[in-house]
Amino acid sequence: TANGARDDSALAAFAGSSSAYVRTCYDQTGNARHFQQPTAAYQPRIVNAGTNEVYGMLFNDEDFNYLEIASASYSNYAGATDVQVAGVFRLNDYVNSRTFDFGADVISVWLTYGGAIYLDTPYPDGRISYSPAWGLGITKTVSFERASTTSSIRVDGSVEHSASVSGSISGTSAFRIGSSISGSGYYDGWIQTFCIWKNATSAAGRAAAIAP
Repeated sequence: TANGARDDSALAAFAGSSSAYVRTCYDQTGNARHFQQPTAAYQPRIVNAGTNEVYGMLFNDEDFNYLEIASASYSNYAGATDVQVAGVFRLNDYVNSRTFDFGADVISVWLTYGGAIYLDTPYPDGRISYSPAWGLGITKTVSFERASTTSSIRVDGSVEHSASVSGSISGTSAFRIGSSISGSGYYDGWIQTFCIWKNATSAAGRAAAIAP
């Protein structure tokens, strides 16, 4: 729609009684950094047999669903110390999943067994984690931030864990949503929306960007 929300009526009309899958998530900033999955078998589902997926795109770990942006599209992240990714998630199964992956020695976000969250940042920064009582079928807004010398995890707007870090982003591989770059750790659940920033975005800015 005009305000960026999903047009459920148009989606239902397009799919009819069939299922529909996501080939491209278009960049809403105008920079043409689109996330794509040209292989039909690996595309996340958005309509199930004529019924829209209420909670967003459904990624199935057993079907190896993921979306990817080419490395050239985010090469300007190299050397950055301020990077944030955020989205609205709903777990379908407890699998050891790498939800976002910028590639080796860069930044990886895991939603893993029991709903624990891990944020891996560039060497020698290491890992920070948050182990919530996050049950299946519960929707949460999660953001993962690297702002100057601090990495942090926010859940529903509250900082749940943070740590001092050093170094900068240096990876050059593609960026995936739904699995690791190496093709393992597939996410199982829904992703309603996601955003990526190359700056220390304010709380108000994050909320506005990922609002349904």
